[in-house]
Amino acid sequence: METATKDTGLALRVNGSLLAVGRRPELAELEPALRGIALSDSPVLLRADNQDGGWIIQRLHGLGRRGELPCRTCHTAVDAEDLLEAVDDSGEVSPDVAGTWALFNVHWWSVDRQEQLASLLSKMDEGRLHGRLRHEHIPRVVVTVSPELKQTKLQPELERRLAYFNVSAGRHKGEL
Repeated sequence: METATKDTGLALRVNGSLLAVGRRPELAELEPALRGIALSDSPVLLRADNQDGGWIIQRLHGLGRRGELPCRTCHTAVDAEDLLEAVDDSGEVSPDVAGTWALFNVHWWSVDRQEQLASLLSKMDEGRLHGRLRHEHIPRVVVTVSPELKQTKLQPELERRLAYFNVSAGRHKGEL
């Protein structure tokens, strides 16, 4: 007798480990795992389809310290220009970019723009470590890539800067 499977929800993996499976429609089981990520200032690399990725970005934004600040969606490097120019050489961040920045299609950005984003993340890390940044001014950066991409096609330094939270979300198949 064959074992049938059906889509029973959304599986959330962080750095390769299955943390939670959320049942549709509300996916409430995922929120405790997302809350820990949301409260961090570290950037996130998210592998998810557009619908699930959008839901995760909104939950990361809403569950964190930035929930009252803007959540911006950027599909091109031009859309993210304000963010890319927001950090000076001392690591100070313009308060105008506080909130969450969801960056889509970064793997299609030019090498220069990817390196600029990696530099921004590096400067923010440096400023945070030396106490020059207040957490409410640190923008949450979520870089999304398609789950179908086996490799992210990101510049190595950018991928390294995004490695702290490597989140993937995909259909969970359960046995009947």
